[in-house]
Amino acid sequence: MSEVVEKAPAPRGMPLWMPLVGLVVALALAVYAGVKVAPTLVGMVLPPEPPLPADQVKLVEQKNLMPGSDEWMYTSEMTGCEVARYVDQRVGGCYFLDNSGCDPNRGSVIVPGQLYRVAMCYPVQKVGEYSVRWTIMVTTGYQAPDPKTSIRVWRDVTNLPK
Repeated sequence: MSEVVEKAPAPRGMPLWMPLVGLVVALALAVYAGVKVAPTLVGMVLPPEPPLPADQVKLVEQKNLMPGSDEWMYTSEMTGCEVARYVDQRVGGCYFLDNSGCDPNRGSVIVPGQLYRVAMCYPVQKVGEYSVRWTIMVTTGYQAPDPKTSIRVWRDVTNLPK
């Protein structure tokens, strides 16, 4: 008579679902870190361009003052009020001078043929963990053949508190 000997079941390895859960958790952490870091890296490598109507302005001069600090000079055939309103609608932070003639409720004390400052804009944009601080000065009143308006823009990229 033969005796049947039962073999003990072979020890089982790690369940298949455990490494899959580990991979899903690792992927989720990588995506979370990428979402947090990517805007900052993009802001450092490709900071935003000046908030101006690109098809209506002409770049005259550009200077890199120091790392994270730039200056541009633009001209435009748009009126100073149109340029300043565009910037104010896009990023805000514009202050119109009382005598600029941009407010229909206030009169203009501008003498035709004279240069005058229309607005100063101080918007701040957040790019990742950085702040982009703009200073935009809009001057108009230039006579033909020169363009009507001059726009001077300064950009400072900083990690100071927003």
